[in-house]
Amino acid sequence: EASLEKKRWQSASGVVCITSEGDMSQDWFAVGRTYLHVALTIEGLDFSQATSAATVEASTFHEDIESLLGTHQRLQSTIRIGKGKKNRAHSPRVPAKDLIATSS
Repeated sequence: EASLEKKRWQSASGVVCITSEGDMSQDWFAVGRTYLHVALTIEGLDFSQATSAATVEASTFHEDIESLLGTHQRLQSTIRIGKGKKNRAHSPRVPAKDLIATSS
């Protein structure tokens, strides 16, 4: 799996790194709004995008990326950009009515 993930990063057309001044809930909300805007823009340009939680969450890996970027801000999100496969397999979705349970 690690080898496949490495190939995905190496073949990416681009990478977006979203950082913030702080690492508190208000920063997370601002980053979330930025992330949504960026992800929709990428898709609107007919590219595919994939978010990597590992770059932010794995140990101190975010510090390595922050150093590479030359920033003292906190890495909050990384998005890999590419053309993706033309015929992507999608996971089957369960209808919402099958997930909602009510009781009297």
